[in-house]
Amino acid sequence: MTTTLDKNIIPVNIVDEMKTAYGDYALAVIIGRAIPDIYDGLKPVTRRILTAMKWLNLKPDGRFMKAARVEGETMGRLHPQGGAYGAMVTVAAPYKNNITYINGHGNWGSPTDNAAAPRYTECKLTEFAWDILLDDFDICETKPNYDDSTREPIRLEAKIPTVLLNGVEGIGVGVATKVAPHNITDVCKAVEFVAKGNKKKAAETLIPDFPGGCDIVKSESIKEYAVTGIGSMKLRAKCVEGVEKRARSERVTLTFTNLPYQTNTESIGDQIKKGLEQGKISGIAEVRDESDREGDRLLIILKPKVKAVDVVPYLYQFTDLQSTFSSRSLFIDGTKPVELAPHQVVERWLVWRLQRLVVKFSSEKEKLIDRLHIIDGLMKALDKIDLVISIIRKAKDKTEAKTKLMSSRSLKLSAAQAEAVLDMRLRQLTNMDSEELENEKKLKLDRVDVLSILIENENERKSYVVNEVKQIAKKFGFSRKCKMIEVDEAPVVVKGAITRTSAPKMRFMKIDSKKGIIEQLKKPRGANLILDKDKVVFITNNGMFKKVPPTFKGPLYDGPTEVITRGTEPEISTRNYLVVFELDNQIKAMVLSGQDLCKTTSKGKSFLPNDAKLIYMGEDSYTVTFKSKRKKPLVLNAKTAKVARPGAKGNKICSIADIA
Repeated sequence: MTTTLDKNIIPVNIVDEMKTAYGDYALAVIIGRAIPDIYDGLKPVTRRILTAMKWLNLKPDGRFMKAARVEGETMGRLHPQGGAYGAMVTVAAPYKNNITYINGHGNWGSPTDNAAAPRYTECKLTEFAWDILLDDFDICETKPNYDDSTREPIRLEAKIPTVLLNGVEGIGVGVATKVAPHNITDVCKAVEFVAKGNKKKAAETLIPDFPGGCDIVKSESIKEYAVTGIGSMKLRAKCVEGVEKRARSERVTLTFTNLPYQTNTESIGDQIKKGLEQGKISGIAEVRDESDREGDRLLIILKPKVKAVDVVPYLYQFTDLQSTFSSRSLFIDGTKPVELAPHQVVERWLVWRLQRLVVKFSSEKEKLIDRLHIIDGLMKALDKIDLVISIIRKAKDKTEAKTKLMSSRSLKLSAAQAEAVLDMRLRQLTNMDSEELENEKKLKLDRVDVLSILIENENERKSYVVNEVKQIAKKFGFSRKCKMIEVDEAPVVVKGAITRTSAPKMRFMKIDSKKGIIEQLKKPRGANLILDKDKVVFITNNGMFKKVPPTFKGPLYDGPTEVITRGTEPEISTRNYLVVFELDNQIKAMVLSGQDLCKTTSKGKSFLPNDAKLIYMGEDSYTVTFKSKRKKPLVLNAKTAKVARPGAKGNKICSIADIA
């Protein structure tokens, strides 16, 4: 049976169609949703929110408006893809931003709590958003909105490179960005340095500055970030040691404030609790969350006779009181994503800003020239005021009056000048002062001359930008919140082990090898394992090895078993162990490094292949005795056998039938 295609149906190759469709989708997500614009520093949803608030005239000194109303305006006219309230909360939260764009009234959330629903909160623009992003709103480049009912800005006319101020994160199709926040004063200084040609100084100035005011640990990766825009940095909470006096004793207290970026006291408290349970952290009696409106504050009370030095290093190592911020600075420049260092962002922004200033000054100059033309017409009308009044009185309507004013040989008014004369009331026209018009004309002519120089001379525009950013820094700037600190390099720690910072507190483990039960003893009576704070690796005759903290107590294995080798993890990691086992009716052997054996968890990991039966494991030699008297006994040891990975099938020694 044959079928004919409809004339309106065009056959296409499905592979080509999928490539084209997915490419278009990826581009739309990257440019239209996930990655910020390099020049105004905004994602499309944030730009649309600010545009809607500009249209609603929500000035900094004006009234607040329901957030639901702003969200509705944004979604209805500009952003139909989804709710905009989450983005509003992001740019309104002082704990997330160095500079906020929205002034929120009501419950706008905290590091641990979500904001209230938009029907309960109110908002308006901050002075920074109004002055720095929306001041030149009328000259923004625009494009049709989603339904072609109005036009929206392609980008706002940012007076400084705002993309560096607050830090931005976004994930697109195959790309992602994570820009570190910077201090506005540093950004303005960097603009000055770049405008004066000192790019090296600009790069050194742009060190991240996080809203919470945490400490930044000095490292080589920060220098790498300054050069490439890609790098990681360690952030630390500030710690103040104190003493809490009690009836019978004094206890050391640790007060942590200025938490690392994007962390909160609630999650850190959970991490401390988990660390105590796992034995990674000890010596803590109580943890209190004393956060309030002034900021985050975590109080930790230590047990009696425990010093801060015994606890603080572990808190930094195993909780988010010290965290790593990894930056990858990706931006949208026009229609393509680019990776740039912070000083390169400033360089590109400056080139763009100088071009946009030409548009701004040209627009202002055009308006001034139009006004000067009107002033000339008003001066002509004032000079022959009686004739003007006579023409207007005799005319039947406005159209006739305009025609006669334009056709009068004495006046010679243009259409725009005649319209301006007719728009004035008679009282205004008769009371008009020629001296005021002359002064206004002189001021505007002077301004036109200044604008002409700015338009034609790039160096003058650079000077204008430098003066502008100086004024912005003076009005909105503040000192750095984060301090750079130097930290002594800690000794290398094997993953899962705990660093020893003071005299060890010995623990004693008693192991019931038949039941696989571990007990904790306070004294060495009956104990067969002594350790301090290092984790322990247990290796059993069923081919499993497991790792537990020194505080572990309870069943370790399923069913009766026997512990073959045991010891603290750092000791095991430096040794090699001989393994002899049966597999497929053969005797096999291999050597496992202690470092591989330490790469396990409390759930355990098998170091033998499936269906293998362990014969021997240890550091000593193992002798294989053959049935045939012609063959001498074979001595195996960790030095002669080959090293293999856990789970390998090993090297054949002989068949089981050959051994005695």
